[in-house]
Amino acid sequence: MKKALYTRAPAKAQRGVALILVLGLMAIITILATTITGTVQFSANQHVTLKDMRQAYWFARGGEVYALSTLSDLKEKSLLEATDTQVTFPVSGDGHTGMVSYQLTPLHTCLNINSLDITFENPDARSLLNKNVWTYFLENKAQISGATITQLLQRAADWIDPDTQPKTPYGAESLFYSGQTPPQQPPNSTMLASAELGALDVLNEDEQQAIRPFLCIRPDDNTLAINPNDLTADDAYLLSVLTQGQLDENQALSVIESRPDDGYAELAAFWADPALSEVDDSVEASFTLARHYFKLDTQVVLGTAPFRLISLLRIDEDDTTHVISRRYGVTP
Repeated sequence: MKKALYTRAPAKAQRGVALILVLGLMAIITILATTITGTVQFSANQHVTLKDMRQAYWFARGGEVYALSTLSDLKEKSLLEATDTQVTFPVSGDGHTGMVSYQLTPLHTCLNINSLDITFENPDARSLLNKNVWTYFLENKAQISGATITQLLQRAADWIDPDTQPKTPYGAESLFYSGQTPPQQPPNSTMLASAELGALDVLNEDEQQAIRPFLCIRPDDNTLAINPNDLTADDAYLLSVLTQGQLDENQALSVIESRPDDGYAELAAFWADPALSEVDDSVEASFTLARHYFKLDTQVVLGTAPFRLISLLRIDEDDTTHVISRRYGVTP
């Protein structure tokens, strides 16, 4: 009977297998180490960024408090200067340095969307004026047809008014909006964002884009209330719209450029401009020298955290100030 023969692999071959195993193990360890290091580094960076974001947020809120403290001085000031509306100052924290800047814009040089709160049955003078201004604006700026304008005005009025029943043939309330995708519910109060115009399901995207630069929001205010002291050359079109074309843009620009260096102390001085002599008296109700609403755009850059806070501010007749809304996030 023959015995089985067993042979051992040469030592050189065994060393080769061991080397491969060692190299594989080292590769795994290296990958794990790299992954762990990357995760730790990411977590550390995330912690620093979140910390900077929190600090930037409070710096932005500090800018908001500062702006609120200035509103009583700006409410009825004749002319606003750059130093009234633009502030930039350095900040620091945890070894980081940065900058806070804010831009304060009075919201009396734009079409207040809540002036679409129009009464169609037995309308008062304000409703008639606002309807005529909006109709002229929509026809001339976005070339929107008369039927579409009527539908928009009537739906907007129902969206804003407090009742829950449509008042006009083109009006719409909860029953209509609940059938949309996704379903919506009209607030039955003043609008808080210009995007609510899109919810009315009347204007297409191009039409909305055409009018959006001229719009603003003043909650709990259904007037046009344009301040001639705040108008710039860029607002000549708006002034022409408010006169429903009785002034063309060149005439409107001339009126703006002829404003006294210290502004108008009273509206009578504004209406004394010869170019306005033929403008219908009803248009006068569209203007004011008071400022009650402001938009504050605060931007903070601190360490790794660019931050932006947009606040809507209001000051009442008794100089009480309010923050009506805030939108915040990382700047583009």
